[in-house]
Amino acid sequence: MASETTNKPLITAIVMLVGVLTGVPVLIAVIMAYIFKGEVPQGSWEHTHYSYHIRTFWVSILLLVVGLVLIIIGIGFLILAALPIWVLVRSVIPLVKSINREPMPNPYTWLV
Repeated sequence: MASETTNKPLITAIVMLVGVLTGVPVLIAVIMAYIFKGEVPQGSWEHTHYSYHIRTFWVSILLLVVGLVLIIIGIGFLILAALPIWVLVRSVIPLVKSINREPMPNPYTWLV
């Protein structure tokens, strides 16, 4: 009964948000998202949130690597400066939507 009322996407969003400040919980959040994603039907509002969190994690890893490589020519600093802001925004939006139990409109986008 508790699993029906527990808002797991909200918990995942909170952990992801904390991860913007510390880094470590982001890995925990993506593991939670992968586990929880398998527990819900595809197309449900929860499924869209988990897909969004997973996409946020992998794109942030990609942007981190690209930013580190591009430090050599000077533009990597811009990418690395924008990355936490991008993750922050992509953590707050699902936080708000999960409170209302609304699906993410486009969970596979790279944008917000």
